[in-house]
Formats: sequence, structure tokens, C-alpha cells
Amino acid sequence: MHASKEQIKTLTQLSEVEQAASGLKHSVETVSNPGIITKLKRFFGVSKEVKKIKVSITEEHILKQSLRVGKKKLNQRHIAPVIIWDFGGQDIFYSTHQSFLSYRAIYLIVLDGSRTLDEPCQFEHYLPGKSGPKTARDYLRFWINTIVTYCKGSQHGFPKIMIVFTHKDKLKPSEVEKTKEQLFGDVKSIFHESPLMSHLVIEDKIFVNARNKNDPEMAKIRRGIIRESKLQPTWGQNFPKCFIPLEFEFENLIRENMNVITFDDLRKINTQHPIRPLSDAELKVFLKFQHAIGKILYFDEPGLDTHLTLLPTYLIDAFKSIITDKRFCKGEKQREHLWNLMSQKGVISKSAIEKLWRN
Repeated sequence: MHASKEQIKTLTQLSEVEQAASGLKHSVETVSNPGIITKLKRFFGVSKEVKKIKVSITEEHILKQSLRVGKKKLNQRHIAPVIIWDFGGQDIFYSTHQSFLSYRAIYLIVLDGSRTLDEPCQFEHYLPGKSGPKTARDYLRFWINTIVTYCKGSQHGFPKIMIVFTHKDKLKPSEVEKTKEQLFGDVKSIFHESPLMSHLVIEDKIFVNARNKNDPEMAKIRRGIIRESKLQPTWGQNFPKCFIPLEFEFENLIRENMNVITFDDLRKINTQHPIRPLSDAELKVFLKFQHAIGKILYFDEPGLDTHLTLLPTYLIDAFKSIITDKRFCKGEKQREHLWNLMSQKGVISKSAIEKLWRN
């Protein structure tokens, strides 16, 4: 059920997606579908057991109810949900990271502060474009370039990348301050006069003993994340109230162990929307938003846009069963053989994938 642009602005200050709607001002419907009845009862706070509902709703009531539900569900405690991702540092995982990078995020790059940026790394890892011994300086350049390059929708200075040094406990207390100044001075010199500098958060100079949860530097990390979150251009951004029922539907599907659905499945779910089904264009706006905040995975690219992953860890597990560090598949003959073959030839058969994913 739709309302005019001016009424929507006045009643709820909804987003441009909903402001595009116009027309129907009043509706009377008799509803007998149990699924729709459940949704309507949930939406309007009805607890009575009924088999039929006669719905007579004005546009004003719908919009006010939508506003009330949205505020109750999302803003009651003024809490901003935080989704935390921990990227695998092994080089074999590098090719998968771009699937999960988002401009609506704050990144922490963590480095060993007991070593200088120019000491050769203790372990030999692959790094695109770099042969021979690698240093922390090489990895720092690589990761900052990667994050900024792959974050579609990046704006000048966003996303933000916090640099955190660890292993403070390996140093003598008298050496900590001098080492910290040296490390952050080196970081600053690497990106001096580079546009990448605007993405870095280094003024806090965080140098932490990560083994001690009471280290005051831990509190600095938390404060830094909160501060940078509030500075992001997306902070406090309104989004359409009609997104809320679809979010609830996704949560229900995950509880029923449905982790991947097709876009056609989403269309069918959308047609049962108790208030107003979204157009395909609006559905894509919804999916891109959910992807950007890390709740689902959806890629609006030919060949990939027919499915959406409701539970990101499901795709991660699928990746991990094939693209994994060799030490994680020791003792599993099938995976070891597959890993060796893939390393030698860069090829994996469809039948091998099906065998792995059967579990």
C-alpha cells in the first residue's frame, strides 16, 4: 500500500526508494493464508488465534505502524550492531578476501611491533608482485592497497584502516615509547603524500600487549573503532522501513538451515510482503545494502546474481574446503591429493568439488 511522496516525507521521512511509491491510499482485504496471517499478527502485535483476518488499513496507519516497529526493533536502545570479520592471514586465502571487503567497514591491520618494518619475515609467503624475502613494509603496502582498491563505493578517506602493533610485552618497559614512535613514524613516511594516507588511522599510536586484556591500549582500540564508526558517512543513515520484514525472513530461513537461496526464491518471498512488495530494482538495493554491512553475500554480476548467501560463514566454509593452507588438511587424503593437484596444475575437477561438498 503506497502513499504520496509528500505524505511519506511528512509522516516518516522515509528513503528515496520508498518515496518513489505513489497511489493506493486505502485497502480492504480478507486474508486466509496462514503464513500471511502470521506475518500480519506479528507486524501489528496481534496475539489472538484467528483463521481469517479482514484488513482495512489506511496509508497513515501503515506508515505509523512501520515507523513504530522500526524504532522498536532497531533504535530502542541506541545500539549499533557490529559484525566482526577475521581474515585468514595465510597467502592461500588472499584470492578469497575480495569477496568480503566492504566500504562500510573499519579495518585493523595488525603487525608485530617487536620487529622493525624492514626485517625479513620469519615465514616465506607468496605476495603478488614481490619475489624474494618479504618484510612487514611490503605486506603493509599490499594490504592497504588491496582494501582501498576492492572496496567498491569507497569515498575519499573511507574506509578507515587502523594500524595496530602488538608484542609490546617482548620489549623492556624503557624501550616501548621509543619503539612506538619509530614504528608509527615509519608508517607515516611510507604513505607520506600518498592519497592512501587519508585512509589510515595512526594518530592513536596503538602498541598493545595482546596477551593482557586489561592493557590500556585495548581500551584505545575500542574507543578508536567507535570514534571512526561515527565519522563514517554512512553512520546514522536512514534506510527503508520495508527492508525490515525481509530481514526477519532471512533470519527465519537461516534458523531453518537454508543458507543459500536464489533470486527467484527472494521474489516469491517478497510477493508475500504484508505491506508492499519491492520491485526488482529495490530488491537489489536491499541486497547490496545487506552485503555492504556484512550480513549476507550478494554479487550483482552476471553469473553470480542468481543466488544470495544468507549466512556468509556458509560460503567461507565452502571456500575453505578447497582453498586452504596445506597444514589444515593433513591426514585427509582426499583433500591432500586435491591440494597437491591444484598447486601443481591450478585445476580442480567438478567431481572433486562435489565429493568435498557432499559433507
